[in-house]
Amino acid sequence: MTRPAGYLNAKRVLQVIALGLVLGAAVYACAAPSFATVRSDSSGHSTAATRTLLEAQGPGLLLIFAALAALAACPLFLRGTRWSAVSLVVAVVLGAFTILGAMTIGGLFLPAAVASFVAALLPTRVRDHTPIVSEAV
Repeated sequence: MTRPAGYLNAKRVLQVIALGLVLGAAVYACAAPSFATVRSDSSGHSTAATRTLLEAQGPGLLLIFAALAALAACPLFLRGTRWSAVSLVVAVVLGAFTILGAMTIGGLFLPAAVASFVAALLPTRVRDHTPIVSEAV
């Protein structure tokens, strides 16, 4: 499948980076030990165990991460004025998720939100400021 000319510009590259950061944060959140429990009995023996966020919260967590990844991917399938509008909406939603979840996993998605905001603020097209030189024939 070939992409139209001008498909891959700085804005699109940052959106791909934002998607990669969302996926990376989701994988890290699912795989990294997040919870520690220590149990002790009356004889003084204690056992410690760690669990990942996925183990603690269950597979429903994957739906949240899939929704964030799908959201971050939305601008990659659009062009024109819809592309700019959806880019801004995606940046705002990722930013809101980051702020609302700041005390838990929201901080993991901060780099993706920043990349998404920067991509939303970039112009869709970069104008060529090269002067036109005509040659005498």
